[in-house]
Amino acid sequence: MKTPTKEITKALWDEGKSIAEIAKERSLVNTTIESHLAYYVGTGELGLEKFVDADKAKSITSLFEKNPDSGMSGVKEALGESVSWSEIRFVVQHLSYLDRSKEGQE
Repeated sequence: MKTPTKEITKALWDEGKSIAEIAKERSLVNTTIESHLAYYVGTGELGLEKFVDADKAKSITSLFEKNPDSGMSGVKEALGESVSWSEIRFVVQHLSYLDRSKEGQE
């Protein structure tokens, strides 16, 4: 059976390779690798702090809490060039993981 592409990416990350190194080795673009790794932030297997600076994560989280309906584009519009789409994606996955964790405890 063929190994899912996200799992291959995570294995290379676990070996200590950078996003750029994994992208080059797999002939993929950085954003594809980031989306694979964001998936694992969403499962709780990888920590958000490995991908997004704590202050940026707070800013992004705060905007989502104030405007839950604004979506990623609303956050990007509000924060502009100070954050990347990938950083927003990582935070979205992390928040989703936290929500699922809370639901499991209720």
